[in-house]
Amino acid sequence: MERISIPKFIEAKLKGDDADYYLTVSVLPPIVTLQNSNYLERELLLSIRDDNYEELCKFQPRFCYTVIFGGVFIFREDSPIVRFEKKGYVKITDQGNVTRVEEAKQSIIEDKEECLGVPGICFRSSNREASLWIDNVGMRYIKGIL
Repeated sequence: MERISIPKFIEAKLKGDDADYYLTVSVLPPIVTLQNSNYLERELLLSIRDDNYEELCKFQPRFCYTVIFGGVFIFREDSPIVRFEKKGYVKITDQGNVTRVEEAKQSIIEDKEECLGVPGICFRSSNREASLWIDNVGMRYIKGIL
C-alpha cells in the first residue's frame, strides 16, 4: 500500500527590478491525492510514486518545490531564492497592498498581516474569512503493508 499526498499550491506575482518574482505558498485544505488531483498534481504524484519526478520538476519548479517541501517560497523566475516556515493562514484577494519583492520578503520576516503580490495572498495569524492553513510539511509519502 502506498499513500502519497501533496498540499494545494497558490502563487502571486511580485515586482522586481531585474526579473519576474513569484510568491508561492502550500496550503490546506485540501490534501491532494490521486483521487482529487488536477492534471499537473496527478502527474507529480505518479512521478513521485515511480521515483522519476525530476523531469517534471525541471518544467514546473515553482509548483514542485512548493508542494514537495511545503511552506512559503519566493522565486526569481523559476529559481527559489528563499523559503520560510510560517505559522498561520492565507486568503487570496484580487490585489495585494505590497507588490515589490524586497518589501514582501521583509513583511514575511517581520510576520506582518499584509496582502502580498498579484493576485494578493493575505497572511493572517488566525483563521478568519474562510482562510487556508499554511502547510509547512509538503509532500506526505506513506509506504507500508496492509
